[in-house]
Amino acid sequence: MVLRVDQGGGTGRVGRVLVGDIGRVVHDYAEPQSWFRALGEPAMSVNAVREAGANVLDVMTGLRAAADELNAGPLGNAGLYMAQTYDETVYIESAIDLVRDNIWMGGALAAAVLLLFLRSLRATLVVALAMPVSIIGTFIAMVAVGRSINVISLAGIAFSVGMVVDAAIVVLESIHRQRERGRGTLEAAEHGARLVWGAVLGSALTTVAAFVPILLMADEVGQLFRDIAVAISVSTLLSLSSSR
Repeated sequence: MVLRVDQGGGTGRVGRVLVGDIGRVVHDYAEPQSWFRALGEPAMSVNAVREAGANVLDVMTGLRAAADELNAGPLGNAGLYMAQTYDETVYIESAIDLVRDNIWMGGALAAAVLLLFLRSLRATLVVALAMPVSIIGTFIAMVAVGRSINVISLAGIAFSVGMVVDAAIVVLESIHRQRERGRGTLEAAEHGARLVWGAVLGSALTTVAAFVPILLMADEVGQLFRDIAVAISVSTLLSLSSSR
């Protein structure tokens, strides 16, 4: 390996300094800086670092498949075995399961409260329909704006499960009041929704406006809570449209 090249002034000669001129090169192992043991035996630790923006669950699935392939091939033939010692997806999957359970439980409890006070299965189903419509629409909207579906965004959707039915409850109660005054079904629906539409719109926009500062923040806090703000804002606006 050439370290330096000098040309003699006017002589045309070239002088090269090689690694072998100043030292001795041998094949050897690097000095160990740390030690790793597994089950009381010396072992080697291999760290896999994912690229920024890569899906953690997909990366871990690929790593497991690669480890199985190595254990069945080159490592197995050499009498070695590769075992996974740390899995980041355990926490992620448990958090996703927790949020998903909260969404289902929160939706069921919200529907139960609606049934208790409205005392009508049909009216409860109409209002409860706003929840899946808003949640599914929120997923689509977040993907469309480039936001990922993660634990934080799912937590925001879980927070908004009870909020998305507020507009539908107000509109349904107004329609029910118009029906009691003798109006027909279509007339009561149109007139009742028009009477409370301004108040419902103002309530939804107030909720969205509360999260606008978070959407505009560029530091770590904004990056952490932006997904929650987007999820709650989108689900609230979609529930507004569904109640309309």
